[in-house]
Amino acid sequence: MPCTSDMAKQSQVPLAAVIKPLATLPPDEVMPPQYFQHLDHTGKRVDCYDRPELSLGTYEFLATVDYCKNNKVPEPPAFIFLIDVSYNAVKSGMVNIVCNELKSLLDLLPRENPEMDSVVRVGFVTYNKVLHFYNVKSTLAQPQMLVVSDVSDMFVPLLDGFLVNVNESRQVIESLLEQIPEMFADTRETETVFGPVIQAGLEALKAADCAGKLFVFHTSLPIAEAPGKLKNREDKKLIGTDKEKPQVGFYNNLAKECVAQGCCVDLFLFPNQYVDVATLGVVPVSTGGSVYKYTYFQAQTDQERFLKDLRRDVQKQVGFDAVMRVRTSTGIRATDFFGSFFMNNTTDVELAGLDCDKAITVEFKHDDKLSEETGALMQVCG
Repeated sequence: MPCTSDMAKQSQVPLAAVIKPLATLPPDEVMPPQYFQHLDHTGKRVDCYDRPELSLGTYEFLATVDYCKNNKVPEPPAFIFLIDVSYNAVKSGMVNIVCNELKSLLDLLPRENPEMDSVVRVGFVTYNKVLHFYNVKSTLAQPQMLVVSDVSDMFVPLLDGFLVNVNESRQVIESLLEQIPEMFADTRETETVFGPVIQAGLEALKAADCAGKLFVFHTSLPIAEAPGKLKNREDKKLIGTDKEKPQVGFYNNLAKECVAQGCCVDLFLFPNQYVDVATLGVVPVSTGGSVYKYTYFQAQTDQERFLKDLRRDVQKQVGFDAVMRVRTSTGIRATDFFGSFFMNNTTDVELAGLDCDKAITVEFKHDDKLSEETGALMQVCG
């Protein structure tokens, strides 16, 4: 750590830290259950440097209810799959591939204990320029579809039966996933919405009073009349002008709402023409999500790559609705933050979702000269 800002400038090396809170641990980093140990002549445990929690930089404490939002233990999270069923989505084979894959992928949802079933609940929505919600309650013989055509005022038309346990509702879910490609096989609808799709997932999580992740499978620029409708900005004459900038007003506000609920959004794009990734990606980037893009998607050539991404995305360890703060000793301070998150102020990194692949980079600046004797300290709290 350079002692002065002049020295930091001369080194031409960024003064920063890359923080990866949920990084996957190597298999040999697991602590043994036996914890007792004698002390040496200085009062330290003789195994101090053998134990990661005593010798390494990070250690986790399970938060009590006092540290939870609204002073209550959070409900299990939910995964909601929102599938574009417009003409392009069906024709490219995307709808069929997603539905087939989800049948087996739902057995691999993340879990705290590998020996136990996942507590993550699931829900399903299909959409073009209207939205179709599905009741997959375990007591039903067949799934039920409820259509919301008023996309200007989005709401969830059912509560009981939308978010369900996979094992309890397995037969109804599998029946639904088999029926979706058949139901929309002959569709001629080419227009899609996008803003109301995220609003629908967000409202479902609010109604269930839980955090979770939305998996959105989308194909085209949302030009249908609805909140978040976009215009085609693919024009060389717009380069360098204000009209070239992303159309982010609506989506910035939507991202704030998602962060407040702990709603993380992952977007899978399958465009065959201009789709305005810069604008559609605002919500995923602000909520700790990811954007995957498969231009001119064809089932034969792109299926393997897409499924590898989807499997990884569904199975990886993830946390929701967290706040991270970086503290430093006197002389340096955190000034800039980079990554997939949202910040309402200059100190709190708000994470709607955080998975094992996500890192947050923090840049530091000198406030004063540092002492070589005392050094510099950084603490990351979440």
